[in-house]
Amino acid sequence: MLTRFVALYALLRWLKPRWLRLAVLIISLVLISYSHSEYMSYVGLTEDRTYLALSYLLKYALALIALVGFVISLRFLPSKTVGAKGKQNSIIVTADPDHDDGFDFLRGKKDLDSRSDKILKK
Repeated sequence: MLTRFVALYALLRWLKPRWLRLAVLIISLVLISYSHSEYMSYVGLTEDRTYLALSYLLKYALALIALVGFVISLRFLPSKTVGAKGKQNSIIVTADPDHDDGFDFLRGKKDLDSRSDKILKK
C-alpha cells in the first residue's frame, strides 16, 4: 500500500512540469492513429491498395518523429517549474502605511548582511 502511494507520488511529481508536452504527444499520436484508420477505411471501401505500404511507413515515421521530439524537448528544453526551487522571489512587498510591523526598514534594503559579512567589513 505504501509503495503504491510512493510510486504514484513520484509519478505525479515527474508529470507535473511535463504535462503540457505529454498532452501534445498523446494528442499527436491519437491524430496519427485516427488518420491512418480513416485511410484504412477508405482502402477497404475503394479496394485501392496502391499506397497501403506507404501509409504504414508514414504512420510509424510520424509516430517516431513525435516520440523523438518529445524526448528531445524533455532533454534540452527546460520546464518552467524545473530548477525554480533554488531561486528566491525578487518581489518586494510594499508595506501598508497604516500598519507597521517593525520590518519596514528591511524591505527596501537590497542585501542583508550576514554575521560573517559584518565581521569581514570591520
